[in-house]
Formats: sequence, C-alpha cells, structure tokens
Amino acid sequence: MSHISFYPLTWEQFHNDCFQLAKKVAQAGNKFDRIVCIDRGGAVVARFLSDFLDLKVSSFVMVAYKEVGKISQPKIMEELKTDIKDEKILLVDEIIDSGSSFEIATRYLQKFQPRKITTLAPYIKPVSRFKPDFWQVSTAKWVVFPYEVRETIGDVSKILQKQEKSENEIKKQLVKFGFSEEQLGYFFKS
Repeated sequence: MSHISFYPLTWEQFHNDCFQLAKKVAQAGNKFDRIVCIDRGGAVVARFLSDFLDLKVSSFVMVAYKEVGKISQPKIMEELKTDIKDEKILLVDEIIDSGSSFEIATRYLQKFQPRKITTLAPYIKPVSRFKPDFWQVSTAKWVVFPYEVRETIGDVSKILQKQEKSENEIKKQLVKFGFSEEQLGYFFKS
C-alpha cells in the first residue's frame, strides 16, 4: 500500500471546494441551462452546484472503478433521459484521473446536440490527458470522498490484508486516512 498515497476529504472541505468552483464559474460569466452529472460520483458535486448556481440537474450513470488504485474502462450503464438539444451544459464529475470518463461522456453528450458543453471537476490528477474548463485541486494522491466510507474501508482493508498487516495495523492506517473509530467498528471486515 506504500505506493498509494491518500487525500481524505471531510464534508466541509469537499463542500467548500465545490463552493469555490461555483464562484469561479459565476465570476467567469458563464450561463448554463442545466448541469449534467456523471452519476454516481458526480451526483454530490452536481447537488452542491445546483444550489450554488441555481441550476437544474440531469444525469446519466457511468461506472469506471472496481477498487482502490485500479481504474477500469468507463462504461455508460444508464442513459441520459433528458432532452438537452440546444442547451448550454455544465458537465460535472467529482474527479478526473486519466480523463477517459470525461472524453467518453463528452462524446456521448454530443449525440444529444447541446449548444455547448463546459466541463467541471473539483479534483484532477496532474497526469490526466483531459483538463476540464473548471477545477479546484490537482493531486496525485488517491482522493477519498466522504461518501465512500464503506467502500474505501473495505478496499483498503483487503489490500493491507494481502500485505499481511494485522487487524490492528489496518485499523490504525484507516484512522490515519480520517475514518472514525465508529465507522471502523461498523464497516471493518477482517
């Protein structure tokens, strides 16, 4: 696990990063008809931005991750059900790693003939081949979102178990990532 560094987010930090992004969007003078989010990950970002920018939200589901540290090829699992023809769209997701999700999503949305697609992700990886129009933080670390508690505890535990770490060592590492003792007690599987 030493090859993976983590960037655990609190709800407050995540909310503030999205607020700062909304301010950037507003200050740039961009006007949008709606937010289209890449669901699941983009759903929380879209909800925050919907409030900050007073925009309606539509979504489609794309899945790209199997476990911590491993990226799979993104696939659209549920289609967009909204007519966005001639609309100015703000396409959002929570993070851009390689950039393939945004590349696929942008191509996918083009078939609906929006007037314009502007892209936004609060977090990006410096190695990404896709740079969104708006972003807040660039980090090479694995970003742990506050809504991924069970998922991350389970995945990290499995990785550390393969490294023959004891249950106590695993829990100590998870506490360092920002998980509470209560969360570990509820979700930890040895």
